Amino acid sequence: GGGGGGGGKDPAELQGPTKKIFVGGLSHKTTDDLFRAYFQQFGQVADAKVMLNPQGTSRGFGFCTFALEEAVDSVFAMGVYHELDEKRIQCKRATPSRDGRDGAGGSGGRGRGDRGV
Repeated sequence: GGGGGGGGKDPAELQGPTKKIFVGGLSHKTTDDLFRAYFQQFGQVADAKVMLNPQGTSRGFGFCTFALEEAVDSVFAMGVYHELDEKRIQCKRATPSRDGRDGAGGSGGRGRGDRGV
């Protein structure tokens, strides 16, 4: 009898293990410290950053990097949605993009001077 087929992988595994998660839906009041403190319950946090606009206000999302991949599994064991600062936040595995750009889309089309036509 012929050789066995390759084992199926679920899509999350194909991305490879990661220590970094993307967190969306943050309150505009949420600080780096609060963000870090929330995720420390899942494991040691290496880095936690709320992403800011040039004006210094929250863009409503951030990234959290853990010391160990197991901490990421702990986050998702509780589900994709969590609650922080009275807001429902969504966690996703941050996947390194192959073309070297950050996965977050750039801001497009503001201030091109075509207003008031």
